[in-house]
Amino acid sequence: MKKWLYPSLALLIALLLLPPAGLPEARAEGRMVLAFYYGWFNQSTWSDSRLADKPAELYSSGDRGAMARQIGQAQSAGIDGFVMSWYGPSEGSTTGALTGLLDQAGAQGFKVAADIDLGGGWMTTPAQVVEALRALLGDLANRPAYLRFAGKPVVFFWNQGRFTKAQWDDIRAQADPGHGAIWIAEGASALDYVGAFDGMHNYSIAWSADPAGTNATWAARAAGAGAYFAATAMPGFDDTRMGRGAAATLRARQDGAYFRASFTGAAAANPHMIVITSWNEYFENSHIEPSQAYGVFYLDLARELIGAYKAGGAAPSAPGAPAQSAPAPAAGAGGLVAIPTVSLLNVRQSPTTASPILGGVSAGSRYPILGRSADNAWWLVQYAEGAQGWIYAAYARTEGGDTGVVEVTGADGSAAPAGSSAAPAAPAAASPIPSSDIVAIPLAAVAVRQTPAHAAAALATVQTGMRYPIVGKDASGKWWRIDFGGGQGWIYAGGAAYEYQNGRSLETVPVTDAAGVLSAAAAGGEASAPAAVPAASGSGATDGIFAIPSVAGLNVHAEASNASTVVAQLQLDNRYPIIGKSADGRWWKLDYGGGQGWIYAPAARYEFSNHRGLDAVPVVE
Repeated sequence: MKKWLYPSLALLIALLLLPPAGLPEARAEGRMVLAFYYGWFNQSTWSDSRLADKPAELYSSGDRGAMARQIGQAQSAGIDGFVMSWYGPSEGSTTGALTGLLDQAGAQGFKVAADIDLGGGWMTTPAQVVEALRALLGDLANRPAYLRFAGKPVVFFWNQGRFTKAQWDDIRAQADPGHGAIWIAEGASALDYVGAFDGMHNYSIAWSADPAGTNATWAARAAGAGAYFAATAMPGFDDTRMGRGAAATLRARQDGAYFRASFTGAAAANPHMIVITSWNEYFENSHIEPSQAYGVFYLDLARELIGAYKAGGAAPSAPGAPAQSAPAPAAGAGGLVAIPTVSLLNVRQSPTTASPILGGVSAGSRYPILGRSADNAWWLVQYAEGAQGWIYAAYARTEGGDTGVVEVTGADGSAAPAGSSAAPAAPAAASPIPSSDIVAIPLAAVAVRQTPAHAAAALATVQTGMRYPIVGKDASGKWWRIDFGGGQGWIYAGGAAYEYQNGRSLETVPVTDAAGVLSAAAAGGEASAPAAVPAASGSGATDGIFAIPSVAGLNVHAEASNASTVVAQLQLDNRYPIIGKSADGRWWKLDYGGGQGWIYAPAARYEFSNHRGLDAVPVVE
């Protein structure tokens, strides 16, 4: 169900003009990650023609076996709990599902919170809301699996704007006079209700092309109002099949790029909790639950993002709590601190990007510098109480003293051998390479991989807007090899822009193998031109029917499943002949120039001529 209010242009401009406000400081509640969950599905739901995707295993929401499977999957990704939409005690379907979910969560060590849904027609008067809240707080919220924060049950609300602030003050006085629970309102008007409510969240930020900036803006506003803030992460959004006309929103998933950008932005906003929209809202295509179209891709990506977030130090305090000062720098460091300049900077076990990641440090926070590497490219910092590790110096600034007084230390933090503590050298520059005038600029936080493949091991993460020299490309041109400061690796070109100067362009970047060795062609042999996309064949069922990707780097799969092998990626707005479709019409088979494969149809549009349409495309295996 759609749960966001489109902010007006005037409101957005006003937010941008607000003075910066301090964000909540660290405390020991833990880094909580939740996901919105819906319990109103049955087997007949999955035949609805408006659905572009379905669960990998079809289910009815009241099935305890399905609940157990969903909870286990969520736990495997590091999700702590579900926030379930509830129509109140007088509506039996969602009440039964919520009760069952609480029972199953209790058996599996998981958490559940209710989202009071005031848009379903079941709670239309303040008296009905009071009745529902008394039932929730007097019974369901006292169950062991009900979500608590700072010792209090957490209750989310949708469409609180149907009542005035005065009405909500009265509802609170009747249902929870001692403020024994934390009430979280939703959307652009949420902070107008502070007092009756304790915090805010945005169900959707799909309207924003800059989810990190949006989360940061609302985090600052919530902090200024003394309110809790639940940040939003989402993989994408598409309700264009729902008949909502001009109010519909399409935010392409971009093969995970939007989820990565929104989650890392949510983490950087230092929220009290992060809520993923959603676990299983299929009608708006915001789901991360394993599905027929995407397989486990988004569950795996959630596991990666949540793991990095939870490894990254302390979580925020309750609103208004005194800020905790950072631990004092170690003796001999001269009071020097490192302040990251990127949203989330990895902390490593030793001064190399090949070493394990211990956690992360956040932009703007201060971390005592305990030591440095001999080349001054890495700093040893205290990133949490009793914990230290290495960060790459190029992505942080210093404050409080001269780096020259910092002692050179070994990888484990011990004193380096005598003679190694000469004056610090300048941070190491990228190795001189033929294409040093060409840089990649990530459009979101992007994984640097060991080889040019999405399944390859991640070596590091490069940050939005930073510039990294491109040192090579693969034969397809879809992957770039970059120098990221701590080494070299591959990024997917669809997730980055590039800049060049001195007359150089991507055409001059040499083709290399996975290890960065120049190909024979690049070393002086004859290079073969990349295969051109063929024109329509001019005959057969696909005459004049083309797929046109709506996202850059759209995956082509070997079979009509997102879980199958990726054989190529397509360029934004290019035209590719459609030669077949799956039985349900959700996948198109096409000729991409270097072969044939399948694309997910909602991620592309199509064109046709000669009076032909998709109905003329044959169903193929």
